[in-house]
This record gives sequence, C-alpha cells and structure tokens, in this order.
Amino acid sequence: MVSDMEWNVADMMEAIADAHPDREALIVDGGPSLTWSELDTRASQLANHLIESGIESGSHIACYCANGNEYLETMLACFKARMVPINVNWRYKSDEIAYLFDDADVAACVVDPDFVSVLDEARVELPGLRLVMETGAGYEEAIAQAPKVRPFAGQRSPDDRYFLYTGGTTGYPKGVEWRQEDIIGAVWRTTGNLDMSRGPEQVLEISANPRTRYFAIPPFMHGAAHWGAFGAWLAGGVVMCMRSRSLDAPAALRLVERERPNLMLIVGDAFAAPLLTELEKADARGEPYDISSLKVLVSSGAPLSAHHKEALQERMPRIVIADTLGSSEAGVQAIASWRPEQKATRFVMNDVTTVLDEETLEPLEPGSGRQGVLAKSGYLPLGYYKDPEKSHRTFPEAGGKRWVVTGDHAIAEADGSITLLGRGSNCINTGGEKVYPEEVEAVIKAHPSVADVLVVGVPDERFGSAVTAVIEAEASIGTQEIRAFTEARLAGYKAPRHVVVVEKVPRAPSGKPDYKAALDLAVGGI
Repeated sequence: MVSDMEWNVADMMEAIADAHPDREALIVDGGPSLTWSELDTRASQLANHLIESGIESGSHIACYCANGNEYLETMLACFKARMVPINVNWRYKSDEIAYLFDDADVAACVVDPDFVSVLDEARVELPGLRLVMETGAGYEEAIAQAPKVRPFAGQRSPDDRYFLYTGGTTGYPKGVEWRQEDIIGAVWRTTGNLDMSRGPEQVLEISANPRTRYFAIPPFMHGAAHWGAFGAWLAGGVVMCMRSRSLDAPAALRLVERERPNLMLIVGDAFAAPLLTELEKADARGEPYDISSLKVLVSSGAPLSAHHKEALQERMPRIVIADTLGSSEAGVQAIASWRPEQKATRFVMNDVTTVLDEETLEPLEPGSGRQGVLAKSGYLPLGYYKDPEKSHRTFPEAGGKRWVVTGDHAIAEADGSITLLGRGSNCINTGGEKVYPEEVEAVIKAHPSVADVLVVGVPDERFGSAVTAVIEAEASIGTQEIRAFTEARLAGYKAPRHVVVVEKVPRAPSGKPDYKAALDLAVGGI
C-alpha cells in the first residue's frame, strides 16, 4: 500500500507515475517529451540494463552528461536499482575525471559522445570502471531491450544513498553522502511542499493538483538544477531543460513562450545579464517575448545583483525573485524573496539555521555585532565519502545537536536576519562555478616564467567574480599565455581571465599568502 511507503525517491515517483501515467513529466528542448509512464518505464529499463550488465546494488554510477533526459533518467534509474548516481562536471579534463572517478569508486558511467575522448584518456587509470554506456543510438537500443519491470520494488529504504560531489577547499572534489530521506527533508521537500512530519503518501495528494512547471537553465551536474527537478517531480510537476551546454538566451526565452513554465532557475548575474539583453533586443525588434507564465525566478549558486533584480522586476512586476542560501553539505538553508526597497538580500534565521561562535560553537546573540560562522542542524548528510577527518571538522556536535559548518562567515542581526560576509576558504564563485585558488596556483607555478602566484576573484558584472592571477614573473608574460597554459590542464572556467604582473607576490613573513593584499593589487592592476 502507498501508505506504507517510506521516504524513498523511487518509491514516491513510482506512486505518482501509477496515479498520473499520461501526464507530462519531462520536456527537453531539442529532445523528447516524456509522460510520467514513459519516464518511469525508461528509468526502469535503464536500471535493469545496469543490473544485467553485472552492476550490483550500492554501486556508484557516473552521470557524465549535459542536460537532457539521459541525465535525469540515469539518476532515477540509480534510485530504482538502489545504486548511487555521481554527478560529473563535464568541463573537467582527463586528470580531473580520473581523480573524481577514483575517489567516487565509479563502477559504471553514462556518458555523452562529446566527452568520450576525455573519459578514454582517464580510463587507463580507472580499473574499477566496468561499464561505459554512451548516450545516443546504443543507449536507446539498450533501454529498448531491457525488461520494464521495476527493480527492487518494495525493497528500497530511506537509507538508500544520494551523493553530491562538490569541490573541496584544496580544489579536489569531495562526495557529500546523504541518506535519501535526509536529502528529501533538507532540499526536495521545499519545491514539493512536503510535510516531513507526515508520511510520504502525501505526494499523491499534492500531485493530484500539480502546480510546478520547472525550467532548469543551469546544468544538472550541479546540485541546484537537479535538486529543483526532483523537488518539482515529488510535487507531480513538470521539468523542462535545454540540451545546450551554455546559456542560449533566445532559445531559453522561446521555451518559456512555448511551454509556459512558472518557476525558472538561474545562477546569478551570469545568467540574468544575457537574458535581459535578449529581452531588450526583442523589444527593439518589435518582437517581445511572452514570459508572463513565470511566477517565481530563483537564483542559486551565485548572487544576483540588485540592479538585475530591479530590471527583471520592471519587466515582470508580479514575479517573485528569490535567492537561495545553501550548499552541498547543508541543503537549502534559507530562501529570501527580494523587494525593491531592500538594499541587500536578507536571509532569516530559523530553528535550524543560525550563526555560531567559531571557537565555542555556541549560538551568537542576535544584534551583538559579533562575526561567527553560519551553521545548520536538522536534516544533514552522513558526511564526506571516505574522509572521516574532514567530516568531523565540517559536521561537529555541540549543544546536543549535530551541525554543518562550511566556513561561511556571518553576523546575526537584531531583527533575526543574517548578514553574509563570505567564505573563509577564499573560494571564488565565477558564474556559479567554484574555483579554489590553491589548485589554480599549483598549475600556474609550473609555468617556467612564473616565480610566484596568488589567485583571487575580482568583482565582475556578469560572472560575479573573475579568476585573476597575481604573478611574480621572471620573464615577460601575458594573460593569454597563462590562460592557455592553465586551460590545457584544468577546466576552462578555472583559468584566469586576468593576469596582473607584480614585482613581489604579497606574503606574510611566515610565507603564508596575503590574499587581501593580492586582491588589492589585482583590482588596481586590471
């Protein structure tokens, strides 16, 4: 019976598919549109193909795909087969792929043809990778030939795993390991409006009158995009995406006109600016886009500037513009709706999100003006995969609670709001991508003309921050040379957009980097 269901993603989605088989579930621009029955069947067949190929339950399956039905089908297939989907940043180069797959113990991979050559380079170092399934004709044939029966129906558990790989403070990706019930409680119930104090059978009540038509513009390889997708699905809603690997603003706006989503996800100014530019061009042509279906615009992963919010609000006076506060380790901590009279985004403390003293881990008194660290309790992951030491540091216990503390510095204000000050790890957020200075510095230091380097993020109107290298050079050197040198070894978004050559890279007498001084030099030298 449905009422006996536990909090398991596959069980809940199968219940919705049984109740509403002919309703829309997934719309891919440049790809198929699937009903709930079709999505459920294809995911079951993919799961069975993995099982028949010798992949055991509990195995880790890499989703090495751009946006499309294949990415989400692979995730759902893993949940059905009690396997674990592993998100893969398709911008990674072969060394980065090799590290990620090894760290994640990947047994099988679903990969787009465009990324096969990189995977082939990495595969020589991956003896544990037993199955590679390329999307396209072979993928479709494998699905068509596999049984349609739902694997492990009635045998799944709230303890079945979900992983989200995120960059660590050293630049190496770390797998955040969640129980499915906890990721539902921390994230996916938000869009689905699920009440965790009740049983999961409520998905049938909510799906009876679905409201969410969700359009994910960012790539599913990042948590925010696929978090929103599964949240929409657990509300019985529709998920929409485009196959393009970069923002195609005209295509995105045409999809809005045609498919009428009411919720759209973007990543800060890097997405808002091109969309606004295209809206302005269309108006000038006398061919304005009809975007009246949009009711909620969510920015996640990077800040959305006030001037962009104002421009969007002018075009869509009734739209709710919201910023989300969260992380791979915490899930969704808070959602802040923006109002024109606000000077800054204001997140509010609640029973699970607060500011702690960095040393004692005791809550700071609101209005004290003291700087602390942002912390969250409640539904939390088990920790980092294969890294108990880092798990202990990031998920400490204090005051009878287990917390997640990711290094975001903040102040608890007297009115209950939180002022965010930034991350102590110097992480650079460029267009929603995380870049860690130490990783980029290690690569640039290998250049024969570089004596020393520090990497910082300087303010950038479109990307939020632009990766900038402050270099002490032994010979003449320029931005393009350093950028090409870095791009040959790391994902392109990690390569410096600016290079500032200085007489001496600023460091303390101990040799520790002085990032504040380096940032001042970078801003002054651009």
